[in-house]
Amino acid sequence: MTFPPRPLLTFRAFAWTVTTVVIFVSGFYLYRFWRIEQFARKCRLDYRFGNWTYLQKDAESWVQFNPRASDGYFYLMEASHHLRRPQDVVRYAELIAPDSTHYRIALIRRMNTEFFDLNQPLTGVQTANSALVSEPRLAEAHRMLIFFYALTDQPEKLMVQVQQAVRQGSEPVEGYVYLMLAAHLYFTNGPSLNEKWLRSSPESELFITAREVQFAETEVRSQKLNLDPLAVREERRQQILELCRQYPQNLRLRRYLLRDYAQQHNVQQVESILAQAPPEAVGDCTFWQYRGWYHKQLQEIGPAQNAYERSLEILPFNWLVWHELAEVLRLSGDVDRAEIYEKRSLFGKELRAELLRLPDARSVTDPQLEAISIYCRECGEPELAERIEQRLIQRNYPGQGPLPDRLRNLLPYRWSPDA
Repeated sequence: MTFPPRPLLTFRAFAWTVTTVVIFVSGFYLYRFWRIEQFARKCRLDYRFGNWTYLQKDAESWVQFNPRASDGYFYLMEASHHLRRPQDVVRYAELIAPDSTHYRIALIRRMNTEFFDLNQPLTGVQTANSALVSEPRLAEAHRMLIFFYALTDQPEKLMVQVQQAVRQGSEPVEGYVYLMLAAHLYFTNGPSLNEKWLRSSPESELFITAREVQFAETEVRSQKLNLDPLAVREERRQQILELCRQYPQNLRLRRYLLRDYAQQHNVQQVESILAQAPPEAVGDCTFWQYRGWYHKQLQEIGPAQNAYERSLEILPFNWLVWHELAEVLRLSGDVDRAEIYEKRSLFGKELRAELLRLPDARSVTDPQLEAISIYCRECGEPELAERIEQRLIQRNYPGQGPLPDRLRNLLPYRWSPDA
């Protein structure tokens, strides 16, 4: 009896072992692939037909089988959204990997859920800012931040955010409306929204001061006949002064008082507020505006002109500053520039009034956008003007659409896509 050489036996045993392992591994991966396809098919059908409860169960089975399945977490996120489970929406959105095709949707769903459904606006804003680091063209993030900065009276942040969105080609159309109103931001729904947001952060200085300022602005301008306007103004002023003692560095409160005292021609109080301004006021357009007003009351023409010009460098769309600067230039003998700025002021004033009549910022019309683009160019912001004009071309706007006579007669020219 003969036996094969030992090396041949060893080789055959090794070959059988390798073959067995290959078959086993291949079978395992084929089975795994088949199971994943089964989960994906079932979830797609559930999603397509709106079977949210079944979608949740099938997606849960999927992520239990494969805890790294971003598609499974996406379906769990969508099921939780439709089943009104906002906490779960955020939890599952955070588990979707950045390289997933659903990542952008997850970012949008997460920040909207935090901002609106969970009433956690500060968290939503933080998520939106983080999203823009990896997805700088995410229009929904720009929209949320622009809306938030407008309703909480943060004009400088609003201006920066709109400019960033414009550079990415992702600005919402309402951003231009808010920008035209940025010199003096107040909205009828401002008090209620800030009150709602305050419930999420009861100690938030931002929401406390924004609520009170928005409430004061809207109440002072109300047409209620049973209220004495002077009494209302004094009551609001006292409340704002009380908050100033609580938050001595808050610019928002001091902006309100500057406007209020200037309207009453109270030079002494304006001087006092300016003297107590915190260091951050150097970047605030309103403080420079009323510093110019203060110098003008003292007939200090040079300092007044410098202050007004600094205000316009920060925010160039304030029609009132253009008007005040025109008066100062007239006093200094620069009549030609004064006339140009006065016309610009009248144009900006009427444009603002027209935009304030809109039911909401998204309702801005193409002719109104045309007027905004012209005003941007007149105020030294050609980048914004060109971007608006590009949008008008994309919307097939033929140019020179209908506008109220008051505004149309103030336009220095009319825009058309062929110009």
